[in-house]
Amino acid sequence: MREVRTMSKSKVCLVLGVLFTLFVFQTGPVMAATDAEVTAAIAGGQQYLYNNFVDQGTKGYWYDGTSSLAATAAAIAALIETGKFTDPLYKAKIDKGINYIKDFYNSSTGSISAGHDTYETGISLVALTLYDADHTQGASYEAMITKAVDHLIATQSRGSCQYNGGWTYSPPANNNCYNGGDLSNTQFAVMGLYYGSRYLGRQIKGTTWANALLDFLTRNQAQFNGGAHEGGFSYYPGTSSFQTGSMTGAGLWCLAMIGEDQNPMASKAVSWFNNHYRWDRNPAGADNQDNAYYYFVFGMAKALTGTIGRNANVGSHNWVQDLKDTIVANKITVNTNPVSYYWLSNKWLDPGAALSTAWVLMSLSFADINVESRTSTLGENPQSDTPTLNRGLVTLETSGNVTITGATRVNIGAATKAREITLPVGGFEFTLKNVKKPDGLNGGTTILSIKVPDGAFDPNNPDSFVDNKGNLKKGLKWFKIKDGAWKGQANIPIVADIPTKTIKVTLTDGGPGDEDGSVNGEVKDPGAPGYEQDVGTRRPLGIRR
Repeated sequence: MREVRTMSKSKVCLVLGVLFTLFVFQTGPVMAATDAEVTAAIAGGQQYLYNNFVDQGTKGYWYDGTSSLAATAAAIAALIETGKFTDPLYKAKIDKGINYIKDFYNSSTGSISAGHDTYETGISLVALTLYDADHTQGASYEAMITKAVDHLIATQSRGSCQYNGGWTYSPPANNNCYNGGDLSNTQFAVMGLYYGSRYLGRQIKGTTWANALLDFLTRNQAQFNGGAHEGGFSYYPGTSSFQTGSMTGAGLWCLAMIGEDQNPMASKAVSWFNNHYRWDRNPAGADNQDNAYYYFVFGMAKALTGTIGRNANVGSHNWVQDLKDTIVANKITVNTNPVSYYWLSNKWLDPGAALSTAWVLMSLSFADINVESRTSTLGENPQSDTPTLNRGLVTLETSGNVTITGATRVNIGAATKAREITLPVGGFEFTLKNVKKPDGLNGGTTILSIKVPDGAFDPNNPDSFVDNKGNLKKGLKWFKIKDGAWKGQANIPIVADIPTKTIKVTLTDGGPGDEDGSVNGEVKDPGAPGYEQDVGTRRPLGIRR
């Protein structure tokens, strides 16, 4: 039986009163947060979620004051994204939370919902796909993912009115404008489609739904063509409605998820944020409302990571450091043992502490290079020397319980390169942790999947991995910097999956791709996927045959 927890207004007031008497709010000037403070904040947020899990035997949930389904999906995603899936105690709660989510799955429609169809299906897909990244849950689990993805595609608002191309809370009725799209729900639909499509190996860019969404975003941003909010996104296209800050984050993140992170709309939106820059609250919208603080943090952190990357500034601002400073300064301490932290802004669009805390953890997992996660999202380096048609968002993902930390982009010009070598997407630097054998000993192996921009597999692009017939070019290798030059490593297994635009590299702790050469459970491997071909001999000018 499905169960959704709700709370009366009087009970909410009582609980908030208890919170204020038991918990201590940290206040004061914002100081530069150290890595140790950020690590402690993440650990405390994880502990808060651990402590507030409602166990029901074979299943269980988190509750945020409005929806147990959304809070459960977000908490699972946050714990997996911050590396807790390898902790048996946390994994036991995650397993039960997944069982709880599955109770809401409608096998007839594909919806995963307790009333807010789009929002809950989208965030549930994020949790479900992260949970089964290695595809071990079987055919029925994959069928559930497939049907939920198809459901979101089918419920996109279509037609000729200004709101179409997006999603709203429920499937549209007769495609009328009242049931057309808003950017808030659209963000979560696109997240579900992004994670679900990646799980299923489906194309995104150029699909019917992605093209319709791009048109929706174009019309939305066009409303601010000039004036104080130029470049921003709003809740509805064609209006100066509320939540420009949160919606600008949602719009940027949507562009990244459909492979449009290099679209000029993205730089316009980043400029809007620079002109309204602050992390301590949601930048006021066109109607000067200041709500949905952690919702804004979540949307904008993912947006900037996916478009300009973690090493770029917003204007003169180090956005990642400012984000971390704000999160550390505003954590709320619970005097448990061990200590735990949560986040709650009490804004009317912000939910309860469980979901806000989950959003903070996911924000840090995207933005902070030091957070361990099975996936790492890398926006294009602003000083990139990658061929223009190949630039864009790259996602790294590991197999097993291996986590990624310290991931960053490496320019081709970091070392000399022979003319017969092509590195279509540049290089990457990262550390893989928990690279264990099945028996738990060091010396394990993992497959690092590198999802690259579509242009890197375009037959019409001379700098892509494929030729003009769409076949993989010969000489695919993993390249490393040796003695100041890029050198192909024939002893490191590498394959290219053309349909999913993914390069897969097999790396072993202490093996040829491990920079430190030690069997210590870690792989440190700055490297690049590319190919090495004989470019042939060229006749000197003026010589005839």
